Amino acid sequence: MIDLIILTGVSGAGKSTAVRTFEEMDYYIVENVPFSVIPKLYKAFEDDPVRYRRTVVVVAIDEALKAAQAARKNTNFRVTFLALDASEAELLTRFRLTRHIHPAQAHGLSLADSLERDRKIMDVLKKDVDMYVDTTGKTATELRKFIFTNIQGMESGNLTISFVSFGFKHGVPNDVEMIFDTRIVPNPYWISELKDMTGLDEPVKKFVLEDKEAKELIKNIEKYLDYYLAKVRAEDRNFFVVGIGCSGGQHRSVVIAQYLASKYAANYRTLCLHRDIGKFKK
Repeated sequence: MIDLIILTGVSGAGKSTAVRTFEEMDYYIVENVPFSVIPKLYKAFEDDPVRYRRTVVVVAIDEALKAAQAARKNTNFRVTFLALDASEAELLTRFRLTRHIHPAQAHGLSLADSLERDRKIMDVLKKDVDMYVDTTGKTATELRKFIFTNIQGMESGNLTISFVSFGFKHGVPNDVEMIFDTRIVPNPYWISELKDMTGLDEPVKKFVLEDKEAKELIKNIEKYLDYYLAKVRAEDRNFFVVGIGCSGGQHRSVVIAQYLASKYAANYRTLCLHRDIGKFKK
């Protein structure tokens, strides 16, 4: 069985960083493949399954869905369709800082029109991907870490649940598919001895998890997740992202995301990412 990753994304979202990361993970990389040669390429993979046992094919966003659909029809491939995205504001900043141009600009489009074109395609495409990653706010190092952490085990075909803590004041992550708001739980920020800690510190964990309101909230979150995740698994999906939000993304959401990731590890492969904990200033 060949583990085949179809990698695509909007221009500027981090595909180059992802490719370098996959190279370090010992994947064979094939970049910028037009769909017209995809059938012959897949045949080459089948003819040499040892050499191509772990392969990444990087495809332009407008041809990626066709490439993924063709791969999924092949029973010799275990396919992960991975798409990278970012907000328009983030992309504009990246292009200006790096002084790179969008590929479509070489054909006469403005940067704004190029990004709008990508957005329209991505809005349709992301409904069919196995793993949609919003790289907004992520540095290259953070994206590398995310790929190293998340892609391991995706080849197994098991459902992976990623619990992402965040702060509403920093905006809702674009890649979450379900959100739980923990702001009804008392905030450790207002406790002087806990204010300068995070949800990774034991005193904060104890404060949150022993609170009556938090216990009731977690019980109801688990009840809904038990029902919903079973439905997600029945659809044979590979990846599902659950957002856990609080005000700043430092205390309550971190504790509860960690708790849920540990709880559901018994039945699913679980991951836990704390998007905004690095924004915390002591």
